[in-house]
This record gives sequence, structure tokens and C-alpha cells, in this order.
Amino acid sequence: MAKYLVFIPPHLGHINPTLGIGAELLSRGNSVTWAGISETNPQFFPQGGRFYVPEEFQQYSKDIAAIISRQDECTQNTANKMIKWAFESTWLPIYEIMIKGIRQLIRRENPDIIIHDEGLKAAAIGAYLEKVPYVTSITNMPGLHLPGTALLPDDDIWLGEIMNGILLKNGIPGGTEVFNSPFLNLVYTSKSFADGNRFPGNYSFVGPILEGRQANKSIAPGFFDSIKKPVVYVSTGSLLKEIKEAFYAKAIEAFKDMPVTFLVSVSPDLFDSWPENFIPKTFWPQLQVLPWVDAVVSAGGFNTINESLYFGKPMLVIPLANDQFGNGMLIENKGCGLRLRYRRLTPNLLGTSLNELLNNPVFKAAAQNQSKHLKMAGGVPRAVELIEDIFQSENIYTWQK
Repeated sequence: MAKYLVFIPPHLGHINPTLGIGAELLSRGNSVTWAGISETNPQFFPQGGRFYVPEEFQQYSKDIAAIISRQDECTQNTANKMIKWAFESTWLPIYEIMIKGIRQLIRRENPDIIIHDEGLKAAAIGAYLEKVPYVTSITNMPGLHLPGTALLPDDDIWLGEIMNGILLKNGIPGGTEVFNSPFLNLVYTSKSFADGNRFPGNYSFVGPILEGRQANKSIAPGFFDSIKKPVVYVSTGSLLKEIKEAFYAKAIEAFKDMPVTFLVSVSPDLFDSWPENFIPKTFWPQLQVLPWVDAVVSAGGFNTINESLYFGKPMLVIPLANDQFGNGMLIENKGCGLRLRYRRLTPNLLGTSLNELLNNPVFKAAAQNQSKHLKMAGGVPRAVELIEDIFQSENIYTWQK
């Protein structure tokens, strides 16, 4: 039996893939503990696992909440400045909080293997310094931390200086591969979709992890038989509350007269009334919805994109923040849908674009082609096989000396 310690941020999109992996590790007789930087509903986690916020992070709860609340500011940035903004506003401040107690925490938990979200750089530093093998969980478009990715030339230099400065401050030679695992980086898409051949061999593309989530709501039997077809699922994700009203006002104007049913993932209280062909809900169980819909309108979160493609659904992507701009480009480049610019978005453009998406079979065919690659990527069994293989790697024991 091995002891696993999983470091997670508070957002479910980052947590979800670790749930399926953790559940499988638990079923094989291992111990799995999730360490969060802020409180998360423990019911999300698989039976037999443990979630807690370590005391090393609890004392900074207000600071962490303030950092997380800044996420809505990200829409003020242009696409090519987004990664620098994310480093300055989120990744680096979280790192400064976590690094203060990370080694003490790891020593107390004494894990055999650490799994950490890519955004939690301090977890990688702590694992490296404590000589604990670690796996990086990548829930965004891979490569965002690498030089030359969505950065201006000056920002590229800035990023390199920041990363090397952190290494040197911790007594690690500059340029050492630390922030992402030198052993295994799990990417929840296919090599085909992410152009994975440009990444080194320690990047493994295992496809979406759909298992392990605790479904707290379900769709009534016969629901999809009772609504008008075609059906389109619309979601802008859990963040960016300030712009939801503006976006959905345009969506209503664009779609209200279309012979289409729209399942909208947003609070019904956003507006006093909705058109008859809109069904707004604060929460739609996405994995239950996607098999039944004809297309998806999304801001382009990486999980939503890959889950939609897993079920072969073409997409209309309107990027709002973070890696969504790159994700939208991937959808467009692979022919799986259309990408629109939010700042130039009009109801007319929304309507004509969705009509094209629904009526041009090329988009559906491309999405179904990507679905084949995603389903062949291996999912949970492949991810756990790769993790367990770490124990068999001679490089691990050389590195630990």
C-alpha cells in the first residue's frame, strides 16, 4: 500500500480529475489524502479518502480568499497578457503563502507520492526538496508555464527570471525542471487535440477523467424526450460573475426566436424572465447533459472543451479569461467549432455563428473524430497505471539519494 498526498486548489474544475484517480487508487488499497488551500465540501471526495485544509494554510484563509476573488478581474486583460496576469495575481501569491509551511506539512504527512495541481508551484518545490516523487495534474491547456506560450517577448524574459529566482531562493540550480514533475505530467486531453508531440516524454495525455464525481443532482427520466430539438448547452463556467449578465443578455437577444432549446447553466435569478426556449438552472449536471445535446456554447474552459469533445459535440467558444483563448484556438484549428471574440460580440454574430455550427456537418464530424482520440487515451486506468509505474522507475531512487 502506498500513501498519496494530493494538493488541490479550491476550484472543482481542477479538483475533479483527481477524484477519479483518487477513487481508483483507494480501490487498490492505497491511502489518499487531499490537502486544500481553502475549505471544500468533503462530500465531493470518494469514500475512504480524506480531505482537509492543513493548519499551515488555515492561518492565511483571508489572504487566500482575497486572491481567489481577483479571478473576475482577468477579463480586463488582453489574451497575450493573460498568463502574466495569472502569475502575478494568483500563482505567485498562492506560492508565497504555501511555501512557508509546505515542507513541514510534507514531513508530517510523510507521503510516498505527491500529486499536485500545476498551479500550486509550492507543492512541487516542497516535493522536490523533500525528495518525494511527485506527479503534476494539468487541468489547463498544457505548456502555459513554458517560455513562448501566450506571452509577449518581454513577459517571456520576466517569467524566466521569476521562475529561476524561486529556484535559487530555495537552493535549487536555475533551469532545473521542478515546477512540473520531471517524472509524470498528466494532461486530461488527447495528444491529437493538444498537439502533444511538442511535449517531452514525461507528459502523458490520458483524456478526460469523468469518473469519481459525486452527482448531487440528476436529470429526471424522460426529460430530453419532452423538450424541443435541437438542444444546445450554454455555460460560462463558475467564475467571471460580473460579465454573466452582459453575455446572457446578448445570448437572449440572439437565440430567443430560434427553434432550439437552450439549457443554460446560470442562476435563473439573473433576469426577471427568460424566453420560453431557455431553461436556466444554477447547476446542470454537465456529464449527464452532454450526451443528449447537439452543440455547446462555452467560454472555453479546458474541462468543458474536452468533455464536450469526448461526447462528439461541436462547440461555439467565446473565450473570456486565462487559458480559454488558447483553448478556443485549438477548437478552431481542429475544425470542431467556431471561436468568437467577446469584446466584438453582437447578438447577430452569436445567432449566425450558432446556425452555422448546427447546420454544417463538418464541425460535428471533426468533433466526433476528436472523440475517438479522447476515448482511446486511457482515462483513469491509464493515469493510475502511469502513477504506479513511478515506483518501478530507477530514476526515482537515483533522484532520492
